[in-house]
Amino acid sequence: MRKPIALFVALLSIVSFVRLAGATEDRLSKGDKEIIKDAMRNLQAVSGQSRLAREKAENERVQHLARVIVGGDDKMIDQLRELAKKYDFTYDSDPTKPDAKEGKQLAKEKGKQFDREYVDNMVKQHEELLGIFKQGAKSDNPDVREWFDKKEAAIREHLDQAQVAAKELRD
Repeated sequence: MRKPIALFVALLSIVSFVRLAGATEDRLSKGDKEIIKDAMRNLQAVSGQSRLAREKAENERVQHLARVIVGGDDKMIDQLRELAKKYDFTYDSDPTKPDAKEGKQLAKEKGKQFDREYVDNMVKQHEELLGIFKQGAKSDNPDVREWFDKKEAAIREHLDQAQVAAKELRD
C-alpha cells in the first residue's frame, strides 16, 4: 500500500516541478519587465534625437548615421512593443527626465556643434543600450532572451558607426 502512495507523491512532485519550471516561460519576471521598459525608453530617445539629426545635421556621415538609426530603431521599437503585448505587459514609455533634457538641449544646437553633440549622445546612449541588450540576452524567458540576443548585433553596429563619426568630427 505504501508503494502506490509514494509513487503518487513522487509523480505529483515531478508534475508540480515541471509546471513551475515552465511558468517562467509563460510570463515576464520583474527583471524582464525592467529590461523591456529600459530598452524601449532608450530606443525611443535615440530615435527621437536621430529624427532631429536627419533634419539638422550638416555632416553627411552624421546624416547617414541618423537615417540608419531611425530605420533600425523604429523596427526594434515595434518588435519590442509586440513582445510586451504578447505577455500583456504595459508600461510608461515616456522618456526619462535626463533623456528629455538631453533631447531639448540638442535641439538648441546648430551646425558643427549640433553634429558633435548628437554623435557624442549616440555613442553614450548606444553603450548604455548595449549593456541593456546584454542583460536582456541573459533572461530566463526564451522569447526575451532570443529577441535581445538577436538585436544586440544591430546595437553594436550603430555604436561602431557612431564612434567612427565621432572620431571623424574630432579630426
